[in-house]
Amino acid sequence: MIFMSDYKNALTKIYISKEMEERVMREVKTKVTKTKQQRTIGRRWLLLAVMVACVALSLGILVLPKLTKGTKEQVQIPNPIVETDDIKTLKESVSFPLKVPTVVPEGYEVIDTSVIGGTIAQITYSNGTNNITYRMAEGTDDISGEYNTYEKLREITVDGQNVLLKGNNDGYQVATWTDGTYTYSITSGSPLREKQIVQMIEGIQ
Repeated sequence: MIFMSDYKNALTKIYISKEMEERVMREVKTKVTKTKQQRTIGRRWLLLAVMVACVALSLGILVLPKLTKGTKEQVQIPNPIVETDDIKTLKESVSFPLKVPTVVPEGYEVIDTSVIGGTIAQITYSNGTNNITYRMAEGTDDISGEYNTYEKLREITVDGQNVLLKGNNDGYQVATWTDGTYTYSITSGSPLREKQIVQMIEGIQ
């Protein structure tokens, strides 16, 4: 076993020449210089990487709104409702002989005429506080567009046609019927009396 005193004695006997000492010092200086250079280069590369990242982020911010805008434009769905100037123009815009009400509740007048999906003719009447919508199309399907649940359902016969009325205790808001070739509907934002709906249906021609 080597004791500490023996180790110190051994060190005192080691002789280092002047030439060896200079060579060791040169090696140390070289090592230190390379280390500093590597650190400098590393910092430069880090700075360059940060600058590149900033440029990429800026370009992304500028390009993203354009890409987003383009995407929105691509997924836009055309409006299925095409407005017409009046009832005469509406009749010319559909492929079937359009029949329209000649009698409406007092105080109501036409405020809008349109074609839905190229197949459904629609006329909207208003008295300033409530709207009544009349629709007609080929076929026998329900075209009212009204799918709420009502407390009161009543089936009546008008001019030989079975008419389904839907509403609540204070009146009816939906009427649908078909003659086997064409389908019709009347909807109202506020309840109507049964007599008012019957008069509208009887006046269709």
